[in-house]
Amino acid sequence: KNKWIILTLLAIIAIVNIITVLLILILEKRQMIGIVKALGGNNATLMTLFMAMSARILLVGMALGNGLALLLCFIQKRFGILKLDETNYYLSTVPIHLNVPFILFINALLIFISVICMVVPAWIISGIQVVKVLRFK
Repeated sequence: KNKWIILTLLAIIAIVNIITVLLILILEKRQMIGIVKALGGNNATLMTLFMAMSARILLVGMALGNGLALLLCFIQKRFGILKLDETNYYLSTVPIHLNVPFILFINALLIFISVICMVVPAWIISGIQVVKVLRFK
């Protein structure tokens, strides 16, 4: 039960972070959005562009996070750096068990949820007015 609570909290944090990154990206690229709209680009094109940019950020972050986590797990499994009090735990080191299907499931679930949440900031693009963006250049 604790595992699912922790994983849910981590997923919520990841989703909030990806939405924040997208909103910052939209604010930084306002003039580009205005220029693309002025040249005839539609909202669907801009949404696709921002979804691709955010997917790249998400995948790089997940790759780095998974790589670091697997490296730390390997180090613990191989060298047993984290020690335990044997009188209380009956073990001398923290045991590591990697469940690859579970790790893949969590990654796939996080990608799915994050892609759904990427749509929200992408909708903000449709509300950007060309005149206001290009006037205050």
